[in-house]
Amino acid sequence: MRTPAAVLAALAALAAGCGNGGAASKPSGTSVRVNTEALKPSARVFADAKVAALGARSVHLTAHVSSGEGPIAVSLTLVGSSAAEGTITYKGFPFRIVRKGRVLYFRATDAFWRHQGGSRAVRLLHGRWIKAAQTTPGFRKFPQFTDMTAFLARIFRKKPRPTELGNAGVKSYRHQRVVALYGSGSESGDSFYVAAVGKPYPLAILGKTKDGQSFAVRFSDWNRPASIRPPKDALDLSKLKTSTVVRA
Repeated sequence: MRTPAAVLAALAALAAGCGNGGAASKPSGTSVRVNTEALKPSARVFADAKVAALGARSVHLTAHVSSGEGPIAVSLTLVGSSAAEGTITYKGFPFRIVRKGRVLYFRATDAFWRHQGGSRAVRLLHGRWIKAAQTTPGFRKFPQFTDMTAFLARIFRKKPRPTELGNAGVKSYRHQRVVALYGSGSESGDSFYVAAVGKPYPLAILGKTKDGQSFAVRFSDWNRPASIRPPKDALDLSKLKTSTVVRA
């Protein structure tokens, strides 16, 4: 059975490629006072952004990846390590996904099921949620981008050397005041933007992965309250005889 899990390799590459970045819009609940990040060395700005991001409880992530399999678009609300929900669009097919604890859920469109298994698949799976344990083959990489703590840790896993980032001061990005860091090392994104107002949350990272795939990641709604509940009446993937419904 081919599932939304096909997008995970590219998303994992995205997380690995964002060696020195994160992304987003104006953090909620912060002061409008301009901070002092523009006056600091780039490594200090990066460290401050890491502390702010890893100290947050929730965030909204949007990402666009140019992959060999076609463009991927992601829009997810992440709540710590416990939950996530949102949409992934892959090859023109949008998928709703939810992760609650160690259980994953996804719901595909009729167009996707028709493409995969014809009218029979549509009749069986129309509007239905499917659930699977995150240890299920094909779904094991979900925590890499649906676990906020793990995803941010991967982004900030390596402290940049002074020569890898330059501080270009306060700039404007999507109508926001940001402190712009520009990377020159192979492990750095091309551009890393940090909030110049309030806490120095990461606001955007733009660049390419090690595989040469371009990406843009943005974070918004830092610490906005979010309650994520698992879908009701989901079909258990382990009990679904997919061979009779979906082409291999």
